[in-house]
Order: sequence, then C-alpha cells, then structure tokens
Amino acid sequence: MLQMLEAQLPTSTFNDARAGDAARVLHDVFGHGAFRGDQRRVCDAVIAGRDAMIVMPTGAGKSLCFQLPAIVRGGTCLVISPLVALIEDQVAKLRGLGLRAERIHSGIDRESSREICKAYLRGELNYLYIAPERLRVPGFLEFLAKRTPSLVAIDEAHCISHWGHDFRPEYRMLGERLPALRPAPIVALTATATADVQEDIVRQLNLGGSESGANAEICISGFRRTNLAVRAETMLPSERPDRVRELLSVEGKLPAIVYAPTRREVEALSAHLNKCKLHTVAYHAGMSQPERERAQEGFLQGRVDIIVATVAFGMGIDKANVRTVVHAGLPGSLEGYYQEIGRAGRDGLPSDVQLIYSHADRRTQEFLLAKSYPDPVLVKKVYLALSNNPRSASELAESLGEEADVMARVLEQLWVQGGAQPFTGTGAGASDEFESYDIGPTFVRGEIAALARYTDQRARRHDMLQRMLSFVRTDACRMLDLVGFFGDTGDSGQACGLCDRCLATATADEPSAEELRLRAVVSKALTGRSQTTGQLARALESTTDRDTLTHVLEAMRGLGLVAFETSSFEKDGKRVSYERVRLLTASEAPSRPRVLRGGAGRVANTLEAGLRDWRRRTAAEAGIPAFRVLTDRTLAAIVERMPEGDEELLACTGVGPMFVSRFGREVLALLRAGGTEHTG
Repeated sequence: MLQMLEAQLPTSTFNDARAGDAARVLHDVFGHGAFRGDQRRVCDAVIAGRDAMIVMPTGAGKSLCFQLPAIVRGGTCLVISPLVALIEDQVAKLRGLGLRAERIHSGIDRESSREICKAYLRGELNYLYIAPERLRVPGFLEFLAKRTPSLVAIDEAHCISHWGHDFRPEYRMLGERLPALRPAPIVALTATATADVQEDIVRQLNLGGSESGANAEICISGFRRTNLAVRAETMLPSERPDRVRELLSVEGKLPAIVYAPTRREVEALSAHLNKCKLHTVAYHAGMSQPERERAQEGFLQGRVDIIVATVAFGMGIDKANVRTVVHAGLPGSLEGYYQEIGRAGRDGLPSDVQLIYSHADRRTQEFLLAKSYPDPVLVKKVYLALSNNPRSASELAESLGEEADVMARVLEQLWVQGGAQPFTGTGAGASDEFESYDIGPTFVRGEIAALARYTDQRARRHDMLQRMLSFVRTDACRMLDLVGFFGDTGDSGQACGLCDRCLATATADEPSAEELRLRAVVSKALTGRSQTTGQLARALESTTDRDTLTHVLEAMRGLGLVAFETSSFEKDGKRVSYERVRLLTASEAPSRPRVLRGGAGRVANTLEAGLRDWRRRTAAEAGIPAFRVLTDRTLAAIVERMPEGDEELLACTGVGPMFVSRFGREVLALLRAGGTEHTG
C-alpha cells in the first residue's frame, strides 16, 4: 500500500493561508490574546528551525509550543504520542479550532489509515499523530520521509529515558529513527523530567546536533503551582480510610481524585466512601474496558463526585475543576506524584493535594518494585540460558524452575535493555497501545551490556522511592522542593506559604493515641530478646494486623528505638532471607547525625535542600539547566558521602576535576554549614 501511495506524491507543498506571524496565529487560530511565560521564546526558536526541549507541568501550555510553530512553518507536523486516548483528545481539540489533524493507530481501520496516508502525501494535513510503535512498521518511516515533515514533536518525551518513571523501549529507538526525517526541527515535550532525564533526552535525540544540546532551545519552567496547597501526613493504615472521608466531607473539596497503591486498596476505599454516602467509583487496570470507560465518563461529566483509582487513571484526563487530589498511600516516585497532583486546580482556583502515608507503604512499594524488577541474579541466569537458538518463555520457565509470570517479567526487562531479542512477533502487527509490548513467543540472546544496564536501572528505581521518602519527610517548603527537583531555573525560589511546612502544621508528624499504645506493646514484646518479624506478628496477631505492625516498627526504627538485622537459611536448595528486630539500648546511637521533628529538621534533608537551592541559583546565574551544574544522582551521592575536602568530593559519583575546580569551595562550605544557606 505504501508504494502505491508514494506514486501519488505531488510536487507542491501545502501552505496554509493562516501561516505567518506568530502573534497573529496565536490570536486568529488559537484564540489567545498573549503568550504565557516562555511560550514566545520557544515558539520563535522552533519557527526558526531550532530543536527544543520543553519541560513544563501539565496545564502550563507546552503543546502550543509545537502546535503554533507548525502553522507558521506550514507543511505537516508529525506528532509522536504514546497513548491512543491522548492522541484522540488532542486531535479532537485541534479539529475544534478548524485545523486539519489526523491520526494513525491501532484503533483506526485500514481503509481510513489509507486515506489519511494519501492526505499526508498530498500535503493536506496540519498535524499527523502516531504512536512510536508505528515507526517500526516496515516501510512506514521511509514513507514519511518522502515528504519530510515541517516539524517533529515528541510528546511525553520522558519515556525516552531509562531514568524516567515511565520508560518505553520504542521511545528509546527514536534517536535512531528520526534522523531520516531531518532537517525538520525536533521538539521534545514532557511534564515530568528530572535533571538526569532532561540530560538523557537531549543526548538520545541529539537535540541541537550535539549531546550537550548547546544549540537547542531548552525551556524548564512553570513548575510552581501557586493555587495548590500541598500537605502530607503519616498515620496507621487502619486510620487512613476515615481520614480520606474526613477530608472529602468538607464543603468545597469535590470533585476529587483519590489514588491508592493497589487494586485491592482501591476497591476497599471506594466501598468505604460509598458506605459513608460519598458518591464514588473505582478505577483500575483489573476492570474491563467498558467498566473503566463508564467510571471515567461518570467522573468527567460530573455524575460522580469522587474517583478512587490506581495510577492507571489520569493520562490525558482534562477536568479543570478538580478541587482535591488525595494519595492514600506513598507514591513510587516524585515524578509520578507531581504528574498526579497536577490534575488538581487546572482552572487556577485554590485546590488541595493531600498525601496520607503509612510507614508500611515503603514495604508495599518495595514489593511492587521487586515484582517489576526481578533479582539481577535471576536476570543473569535467564540471559545465560538464552542463545542463538530461539527459546520460548514457557520452555525457559520450566528448565530454570521459575513461575511463568516471573519469567515473563524477566524477559520483558531483558528485552527492554537489549539483552533478549524477540525472534517472532514484531513488525506490522505491533500494537500502538501504551501499555502493550508485543515481544514475541520466542527469544534469542542479545548484548551482555544489557545486564549492567538492568542493574543500574533497578537501582535507580529504588533511588526514586528514596527521593519520594525524602519529600514526605522534608522540613522545607514542599512546593519549593518540587520546583528544585525539576530544575526550574526561572523560579523565584520563594517559599509557597500554603503547604503544611510553610504553615508549620506539625500534626503530620504526631502519632495518634493508638499508635503510641502499639509502640508500647511492641517494646514490651521485644524487652530482653530479639524476634523475627514473623514471630512478632504472630505474637501480636490478636492486637494488630501485619501492615499496622510494619508501620509501627518502621516508625520506631526512624526514631532510633529499634534495629533490624537480616539473616538467611537454606531450604529446598534456595536461600530464604528473614529479618530480626530488637530494641536499641540507650547507649546505641545512630551511625549518622539525626535531628528529629520539632527540632531544626533532618540533617540529610537539610543538606539536600541546601544543595538544591545552591544548584538552582548557580544555574540561574549561568542561564543553563540545573542538570548541567549538578545532576540529581550526583547531588544524592554528595549528601550520602558528606565529603570534607577536595579529594573526598572528587570521589563522589559524577564529580569530576572541573566541578571541584569551579564549585568545590562553595559546596564544601555549604556542607560544613549543614545546608543552612537554604532559606526555603
């Protein structure tokens, strides 16, 4: 079909009469009287043919930064987007403006796709949206190159990076595929990208013609949400449902989105809120597609006040009047958390975002991480079992004595990192869906470097969880912490005045009477002897459940009251690990300085906040993104190592001689001062 369409290629190019001055297009086509923030600067750069990376939060107007230049430049803008629902939503909005927008994805029938391809070749489209998987359909990239797009926009560009919270393998391949569409400028857009991810996007796409992106337009701004009051509090798991009910029963707090970590918790919390006469629906990936659509439409159209969901809900959702977003559990990453709270208050009116977490949530997230990212020892074992002769997942599972679902996850991770190659199942039949990987029934061995990449990626996921924990425990302004996390160099650096830390509300850190009672029970049970966590749980099963016990033990560990020791034993040829817990004596002090709530703040958090503030100011003065001064990974390494001189600083991961020469004196002085230059 593609060859037949190519024969119809005309010699003229489409030149919309509305193309021309950016300000006129802004008014006449998009209906806006003025540009917002950095939009004009970015639009001018893209119109002039420069590559760009745009990191702005949802609702800040980043889509205009490619949609408007596409009209001014004329021709067709190719938009690569990861989710069919997101594609359909944007196409509908552009058509509503009178623009010619089309899409090709798995939901479009063959005949319609054929007509869209004809329109593209005739130069009749302003925008053509596709999923990244479409580029691996044989001949499709060459077809697009027959009429080079005027612009290529990559939405949700954080999916390119291994370091991102939502990495997708097909996005990683864009760096190899897009040169065929040059000289079209490339615009990468995302709402959630840390300094490391920003750096990786620039490098993978070769933006500006170099790994550093020196000639590209880099815009990282707008992360401060002045209408959001951000709060976090910790409590027993059993107390959480009633706290959610209490929050949402206050007048003016609806509509609301409530996020819970697991499907089971979504169902239970939704049932509890409905029992309390709050009109609620559940949403998670275990429901059928029609069920999810009914729940989503009911919420969007206002027939339902509250939707309780896993993180499967939200991508592409545009409901301006959400007054409250509640996280009934600890999120797995700060990137995901920020994206989710960004769904509150898009109309600019005051809105609340509340995180209610338990110390047991860390274990839940670690369990979910272990499921998604199996032990590197097992991954290596599977890699070595592969060869040039194709082997099926079921065959590998049987020969290695592993469960089929575990083997599926291992093979997926190896495939993502290039350590396993599907022997069949790729090509024209590949899915366009965001969640789907058609990785084939049999596999051959890939490159050995994939094992190191996987280990690094797994460790990074754990780092993301630690950063999330750092956020909930911080004593600094929460909005300022979020702004610094994303490296927004244009921010004022002022505290928000709305979050619980700015308002000095200490209730988040005060244990309930029930928690204090349980601490006493645990202390009595541990007096004079250590116990395994399993023994302790069985001894106290009439008093409390396992999740509540985990919360209490983790809280006591954080206060320096108990210590955990890991041991293991052999059983049926496998090593089984377990934990013992014991009370700490008064003479046993934590190995690192510790400042508890009610004092000057936690030492590590204060140092991290101080370094982030220094990085933000240094980057702003130089007019460069924050990651070019100091990446998040290196910053964390400095806080962990606490160097006292140039040699120790140089030993920190990511620190080189140039950094020590330029910034060593300032950083070491800041560390000696305990991060107190931070004023947020």
